[in-house]
Amino acid sequence: MAEPGSNLGVGYNSWIMNSNFFLSGVLFVISAVGFYSDMRGVIKRTVWRTLAALLLVLPGIGLINEGFFATDLPGFPPTTLHGVLHIIGFFVIFLDLIFAPIIIGILLWKTSFWRNYSIYSILTGLLLTPLSIVFLFYTTSHIPQISGFAERLLIGVTFLWYAVTHASRLVSSSSYPGLQKKTL
Repeated sequence: MAEPGSNLGVGYNSWIMNSNFFLSGVLFVISAVGFYSDMRGVIKRTVWRTLAALLLVLPGIGLINEGFFATDLPGFPPTTLHGVLHIIGFFVIFLDLIFAPIIIGILLWKTSFWRNYSIYSILTGLLLTPLSIVFLFYTTSHIPQISGFAERLLIGVTFLWYAVTHASRLVSSSSYPGLQKKTL
């Protein structure tokens, strides 16, 4: 629990973690494309729907990046180009996932069907801000016990939000007419 998850991407079995980063990123990108398509009946303005989908794509791109560029050991601050690229990928993932829940929650607030999800989404975004600050503080302070726990909590909350977002979309597609596919 004290070791950052990215450290698993370095060493003899690093291919396992790096494959996990890459495949998770691909799945994030695919699900964002589905979100964009399915939300046509809910988020009417293309610019807002595109913004929401982009906010869901960026973490996927960041995860793909993490799969290719391993962290430096001991980790922070990075000392090599691939370490710097890894840190950039981290910030793309988690800074985006602070704003994505809030913005998507606000966009879906107007639709009564999505109101409960909207509240959950906005609260998640607000929770991720202090979690990110705690994680970054303890990572830069080199206190691995708290840093590792904060990282797991940060990852858990963000990935849970992502799962709830897409599970809600899938469940609602059969019960909400605005999400049903049009047939020719």
